[in-house]
Amino acid sequence: MGEKKRLAVIFNCMLHACERQGDALGGFEVYRQMRSTGAPPDEATFHSVASLLERAGEYHGMLKLLEHMEGEGHEPSLAVLGLAISCFSKAGVADAALQRAHQLQRRIRVAAAAAAPSAAAAVAVATAGLQQEADAVAAAAEALQQALPSSVYAALICCCASTGRYDKAIELYSECAALRQQQEVLHHRMTQQKQRQRQEQQQQQQQQNQESKELEPEVLQHLQQLLHRDSYLPTAAVTNAAITAAAATGRLQLAMTIYRRDLLQLQVQQQQHGQDQLSEEIFGTCSAAEAHAPSTHTYLLLLAAAAAQQSWSTVDVLLRDFEEQQQERQQQQLPPLDTAAVYAAAAEALAAGGRWREALQLLLHSHADWLQQQKQAIQKLKHLISMQHLLRQQQPQQPLLLQAFPPSGSVSPYLALLRCCTAAAAPRESLGLLRLLQQRYQQQQQLFVLQKELQEQQQDSFAAAAAAIPPEFPLSAYAEVMTAAAAAGDWQLLLSVAAEFESPKIQQQNAAVAAATAAVAAASARRTCEEPERSAAAAAPAQIDGAAAAAAAARATAALSQQHIPLEQRVRVAALKLKALLHVGNHEAAANQRQKLLLLLEDRSTGSSTSPQSEPADMLMGRQQKQQAPEDDPLVNETLKLGEKLLGPPHHQQKPGAPPLPLRERDAHEELQRQKHQEIILQQIQQHKQHQEPQ
Repeated sequence: MGEKKRLAVIFNCMLHACERQGDALGGFEVYRQMRSTGAPPDEATFHSVASLLERAGEYHGMLKLLEHMEGEGHEPSLAVLGLAISCFSKAGVADAALQRAHQLQRRIRVAAAAAAPSAAAAVAVATAGLQQEADAVAAAAEALQQALPSSVYAALICCCASTGRYDKAIELYSECAALRQQQEVLHHRMTQQKQRQRQEQQQQQQQQNQESKELEPEVLQHLQQLLHRDSYLPTAAVTNAAITAAAATGRLQLAMTIYRRDLLQLQVQQQQHGQDQLSEEIFGTCSAAEAHAPSTHTYLLLLAAAAAQQSWSTVDVLLRDFEEQQQERQQQQLPPLDTAAVYAAAAEALAAGGRWREALQLLLHSHADWLQQQKQAIQKLKHLISMQHLLRQQQPQQPLLLQAFPPSGSVSPYLALLRCCTAAAAPRESLGLLRLLQQRYQQQQQLFVLQKELQEQQQDSFAAAAAAIPPEFPLSAYAEVMTAAAAAGDWQLLLSVAAEFESPKIQQQNAAVAAATAAVAAASARRTCEEPERSAAAAAPAQIDGAAAAAAAARATAALSQQHIPLEQRVRVAALKLKALLHVGNHEAAANQRQKLLLLLEDRSTGSSTSPQSEPADMLMGRQQKQQAPEDDPLVNETLKLGEKLLGPPHHQQKPGAPPLPLRERDAHEELQRQKHQEIILQQIQQHKQHQEPQ
């Protein structure tokens, strides 16, 4: 053995060690040194490097590796091509993945024809007396011998579904399902063979009659190798990708067929043949009860597809299946599916179909389950924070524990049901949904406080990268409840909800959310600025002070301004409150409320415009006309007409020929307010600097 070949063996051992340890950087350095020394790489070298690239997700490096191999005259092995396809699929490069898949398919067919040309023929000869079954077994053996690996199919299906190539994903999934049927044909034939062997042992006198229909030992071994070489039973992730593709192309029935055939029917087969017997005999030792069962994501995809196609009967079927799945998973001692998420999605789907009372019951169950999850998460965070304090006291250099924050879920089912209650004039149900949203917000706020406390202890950049996001309350819920009360004529309820919306608690709550959001953004900007300049020790304090000053400015601005509440929401609430005051006969309060509404409408009409001093005369005239008449809002127009009928015309209305003095005065007042805000912000910045100097 030459010197360079000995070096190649040593480098290959080092690469293999890096591959087993998952040390991508170390492996790349070994490969660089191997090339610099001139040691010739071989198939083992390229396989180790490709495995490291696939694990690291470096698809650019994988492309360069394949180009280098082909340029040096090395044909990529089947294993290297499989790793390349997996790498390209994870990166979402569907074209490159499909191109290498075609190359792998050609290589497999050539290898199958060269490796065992007589084995496939022996299958047909040995089963010639079985007529149609012989053709099926021979075709199944040939198809499986020339098929792509199941891992390649799984990667390609998920890649095509995630990149929007839904038709290609369904085509690949159909090919994988056909190969699974071929495996079932061989499994059926192998089962018959085992039964015949048992019969031969019991009945020696029938050996001559059965001999012509038995498979030869060599053929039997060949079929066993084909059967146990790979499993084409799709996992839940691959099935979900196919369901995504079918739903995205509007094929709900195809999605339901995939769900029933590849997930539900498999469970029935397991119950008929014994727990995991099918997976142990054909598909290895992995438990099909978990890997091939419907997941929470499966039901969310199907419910969204059923709602999009307005197939409410499908929603009922999916709900029944989901409840049965929960019972089966409990019997099999498997982790339960996410009941809160599935019930919320089903409630949103039923609400879209007008079945809001049934949807409300589902949402109540979902909300209760979600509250339980949040309470458990809060308890875990409290325990983790106490453990952090204890570790810091005992070992100050102890690495901090990391905690994945639980998902907060979506409020869209609540808002969808609120809209349904508004359309049905059900104010009491709407008020109940508002209380559920408030309870949800309180839990999220408590969890957010604990997350911030935990992150204050985790000052490293890795922990700070997953910053907690402050919760936001959907303010449109107040307007929806008020609209439902107005539709039902419950004016007292409307006024009480309006008073709650205008209360200082709600104002401070939304100001705090705006300040927290600004603080998170400032902290993120600070980390971005600190990363490239971490080595400059002198610049770090200035950056921290600047970020803290920016956060203080954001908090001051949020506390002094009410722009954190959307103007459209304030206009709608003001119009509904005015309507209620007019109906209850409180004309004095109604007159004051009308003045507030007109000021809000003026803000809405002038908010997106520039300063009047810099506008042309025709644009200024258009603004004056827009100020005189409210925008085309049916609720506002109806309320103002009712107010004019009961209260008379507003006293502050501007005559058509008068100069726009109120508008100019209002702009000057706003400029004065901005100057005051700026002075307060500067004072807070100075106070912050003075507080930092002694430290």
